[in-house]
Amino acid sequence: MAPSLSWEIEKSDELGRVYLSFDEKIDIEYSKPMLNKENIDLYIKPFIGEYDTNATRNLTIKSWNVENFEDEKLEIQLVFEKPLDISVNFMYDTLVM
Repeated sequence: MAPSLSWEIEKSDELGRVYLSFDEKIDIEYSKPMLNKENIDLYIKPFIGEYDTNATRNLTIKSWNVENFEDEKLEIQLVFEKPLDISVNFMYDTLVM
């Protein structure tokens, strides 16, 4: 079993772009279709806590696409079913990869 890479979100923006950085250079041949379909699983883990008053929020990622990939950096464009349901008020949901 190959060791897993450590990663962190450098930033995200209001347009659904997420910028990731890895702890080392990713040693695979660049292929957007391969990255999009086979090697990355993305979902939103909902905030759970006292401020979560609306349990019917839709956190589904409708689609996503790798926009840029270089060495230790990855840029992903997310498209949500209901973007206004993501991280509302004091509820900060978590992107899981």
